Amino acid sequence: MELYSTQDKKIDNYHYDIPALVRNRLWMVIARIPRLQMLLDSVAQELAGKYGYLHGHMVLPDHHPAVRHFHTCEDKQVLDFLLVLFRVASVGYESFVEQFNEVFREEGIGYQLKRQRAEVIDAAAVAGDAAEGVVGRAVAGQDTVTDR
Repeated sequence: MELYSTQDKKIDNYHYDIPALVRNRLWMVIARIPRLQMLLDSVAQELAGKYGYLHGHMVLPDHHPAVRHFHTCEDKQVLDFLLVLFRVASVGYESFVEQFNEVFREEGIGYQLKRQRAEVIDAAAVAGDAAEGVVGRAVAGQDTVTDR
């Protein structure tokens, strides 16, 4: 069921920040993933290896380092987190990806997860989808543009 408050969002109203409310909604999806503790350990280790640190070490001291990072990192690093989470989880998590995409759609956020990458939804491309638009990809914090 689509809530009334989420209806009537226009294509050109996408935004690309991931505020605390959205991170909380995404976390509610993450919290239902089986073997979560083991996955969080792997995600924290991989992201710390890539970045050299994790965000939030002074915030939420009683929480797992991956949880602190997710709630305090830069917006594009949230996408990195989700991509690494699904890579280390390997297979069987397509329904979770769809749940994340649903949160992004409902909140008017211009990202969607697809096959090991996060895509930026280009408003002009979505509006003219029949004309084969262009979609940008955000992978590990870098933006590139590819033809669909």
